[in-house]
Amino acid sequence: MSVEPAARHGVSKMILSTSELRLEYFRRPVWVFDFETWRIVEANSAAADLWGRSDRDELLAADFSDISPATQRRLDGYRRRLGAGEELTEEEWTFYPASGPVRARCLISPVKLGDGRLAMLVEAVRIDSAPFEGVSRSLEAFRHAGAAVAMFGGDGDLIAANPAAEALLTIREDGSLSLQELFAESSAGTRAMAWVAGGAIFDDEVLLRSRLGERWFALRLRPAHDPVTGERAFVVSATDVHRRRVAERRLGESERARQESEQHARELALAQRRASEAEWILREAIDSLDEGFLLVDKEDRIVLANRRYGELYPPVAHLLQSGVPFRDLARAFAEQEGAQFDESIDKWVDWRVRQVREREIHTWEQPLKDGRVFLVSEQQTASGNLVSVRTDITYLKEVEAQLNERATAIEAANDGIAITDRDGNFVYMNAAHARTFDGEPRDFVGKPWQVHFEPQQIAFLTEQVLPKVEAEGSWRGEAMARTLNGATAFLEISLSRLATGGLLGVTRDISERKAAEAERTRLQQQLFQSQKMESLGRLAGGIAHDFNNILASMLGYAGFLVEDLPDGSEQRRFAEAVVDAGKRAQDLIGQILAFGRAGERTSKTVPLHSAIRETEQLLRSTLPPAIELTVDLGQTKRANVQGDRSQIIQVLMNLAVNARDAVGDDQGKIILTLGRGRPAWPSFPDTVAAQDQLLERAPDGTARLWLGRLPIGQDLFEIRVEDSGCGIPPKVMQTMFEPFYTTKKRGRGTGLGLAAVHGLVASHGGAIAVESRLGEGTVFRIFLPAATRTAAPQPVVKQSGRSERRSILVVDDEEGVRAMLATALVRRGFEAITAESGRTALELLELHQIDAVISDQTMPRMTGVELMARLHERRPDLPVVLCTGYSEVLDAEGARAAGASAFLRKPIAPDALIEILDRLLNKRAAEAHQDPARATQRRGRSSTSQALDKQRN
Repeated sequence: MSVEPAARHGVSKMILSTSELRLEYFRRPVWVFDFETWRIVEANSAAADLWGRSDRDELLAADFSDISPATQRRLDGYRRRLGAGEELTEEEWTFYPASGPVRARCLISPVKLGDGRLAMLVEAVRIDSAPFEGVSRSLEAFRHAGAAVAMFGGDGDLIAANPAAEALLTIREDGSLSLQELFAESSAGTRAMAWVAGGAIFDDEVLLRSRLGERWFALRLRPAHDPVTGERAFVVSATDVHRRRVAERRLGESERARQESEQHARELALAQRRASEAEWILREAIDSLDEGFLLVDKEDRIVLANRRYGELYPPVAHLLQSGVPFRDLARAFAEQEGAQFDESIDKWVDWRVRQVREREIHTWEQPLKDGRVFLVSEQQTASGNLVSVRTDITYLKEVEAQLNERATAIEAANDGIAITDRDGNFVYMNAAHARTFDGEPRDFVGKPWQVHFEPQQIAFLTEQVLPKVEAEGSWRGEAMARTLNGATAFLEISLSRLATGGLLGVTRDISERKAAEAERTRLQQQLFQSQKMESLGRLAGGIAHDFNNILASMLGYAGFLVEDLPDGSEQRRFAEAVVDAGKRAQDLIGQILAFGRAGERTSKTVPLHSAIRETEQLLRSTLPPAIELTVDLGQTKRANVQGDRSQIIQVLMNLAVNARDAVGDDQGKIILTLGRGRPAWPSFPDTVAAQDQLLERAPDGTARLWLGRLPIGQDLFEIRVEDSGCGIPPKVMQTMFEPFYTTKKRGRGTGLGLAAVHGLVASHGGAIAVESRLGEGTVFRIFLPAATRTAAPQPVVKQSGRSERRSILVVDDEEGVRAMLATALVRRGFEAITAESGRTALELLELHQIDAVISDQTMPRMTGVELMARLHERRPDLPVVLCTGYSEVLDAEGARAAGASAFLRKPIAPDALIEILDRLLNKRAAEAHQDPARATQRRGRSSTSQALDKQRN
């Protein structure tokens, strides 16, 4: 039979016949399955082994028409998909040879048989089969089990059933049945499926549908795998226990009837026993009372008195007998307590008998001569008898006196004390508590405790504090209250749950203490911020020093390449890119030094008009078209400040970039405005202060931040950068000026922009105000002191040209910087002499005629300033140019004061250095030309100094 397979994996090309296919040469199992005959029509020996057949012929003779419905559906699916031209992916199959289950990944391809019919080519790769080793051993037991046993697929449809299950279960003629249909009660089915879904075995007696109707079965449901496909399945075994369950139910009903009969008999006996004991129980109950009890009938005769009544009145105890007239009892009591009555005993006895006879209902306190006090309560019964109850309240009267004393002490206490009922309404408060809230007790008693607090505090106390009081019985903490006058009071509160369900609250006004703590916290935060900025400044300086040394070499050598390479060449473009990257790195170092306030700025008169216009030009070339930029310079004239022009432009650019990011991709506006004036300090509630900054929140949601302090007695210029963006939350506003803080996505921001703005504005003696409201935009206001007028500097006459080759001594401990500067000097016609330390520089000064010195400031063992002092001892007129990547102790002004001719900050631009050297050396040459004698005298002093140094060394 010829086969035409599609090329795939092991079958690498189209094969037209069986002889060309040569399946026996494949090491993996390969076979062809005919969908019409349900037989394997071609296979190799490896396939026979996989199917558990002795040889290839036995496999080709095997009939697969009796496979399970689930497997038939799976093969029909393959047939449809192959016929539609779909490409099939690898799938896992499970095979069951005699040696045990084997799992394999099967690659399926379409083939055509010789008669043109579609068939399936399968190539199998064996994988681990350990999870299915027990399946084959259970198949035979499954078929011959005595109980009804069936297997359902993972979708709940019936896969197979043994003869007992087929005879018992309601399987349809087409062999279909779902697992859920078994259960007569859907809740039982849901419960069983929940067990097996978690990997457990469900074992219980449930009501199932059977061919005999709904019957009780002992059901066991466990997870398993389809023995053909290896897919998830469920095995159900059921044993009919209906007869036993019916018998048990009938037996239970009979037992319940017997128990009910016995219960009725017991209840009747109990009622009879209780009836016989009722009088005795009543007597015992009355005798157990702590109160004296007396019952008088309608003829004013004693019916019943308990033992306690006799204990309360021992002199009359002998009269407490049934049938004794109440008059005899009253007279005996009056004779005992005669001194207590203002009238005669006979009159009192007549009044007392008349009172009993008329059945007057009243309660009174009766003091005795021995100091005891009784509470007497009398009332008429429904049958017309009189009940008299006497209670010894002597202890209660003593407690009442003590409570009155304690109440006096509570009223005199400085702490506020209040009590509420179970509904939260005040029932008592002392004067101190009322004074805390600017009122008197009558202003609050009867009102709920919530009158003391704002909604936010009410929510805190209701949701967090009161549940804790309920659970633990007490709570102690702090809360913020509002007085009748609208003032805020900070309270220390102690709450306890009372037995009545109310609350006992003790309050103490700690407003003054909280104010002191807030001030202490503010000062601590201010100190912490100052220390943090100082530490960051030192860190920034250290980074700047080392990084600038690296940049000095990189920019210098890259500049040489730019000079040497021809215009338009690719190599020159690469070199220019390196220079640009180095300059950006130089700008980044400037920002790092700015937020740490460690940088140095040039102090010149800066016209704000031109700085803003230059910023405008930069922004118009970078802002997206959707953002409208407006610049308003107002009516200000001569708006000059003292500072660094580039740093002021950097401040404006950083703020404008932040505004651009706040607007985003939407239509929006950015407005730059210049004005003059000193702002008024706004007044808002809920103020929080830290360092030299003040964050204010207005009731309408506006947040304002004031950062820094305005200089006193100086005119101010205000630069406003306003946007229509998303606004800034108060929480972000409080920390946004801290270094490395950013809300932008990773890669979009460094967290240095606003920190640099803060540092640069502060270094110019200015302050910052920010106002924002979510969804409405933000306004940054920069306040800078106006510059004072100074005399214009005199121009320096520049002389060009060199009459001879000059020798320059370069001193730097960094070899790369030293070599780069030497190269730059030589390229400009100078002779360069290098030294790695101050000591080496002094030695070289003796050996060479040095015209000028370029020295690094930060060097080990001898700084640049120390070297310069030693050089000037020998050569007072020797020009010295000091350089530094960063120094905490030296700036341009300090360098000139120490005697330096010029001061440069690394990375050094070679052209700028050459220009300075030309200017210094030309100036020196001009002085020598005007006064040759003085120049000779200086050279003589230099020679003498060198000789003295040699003697000292």
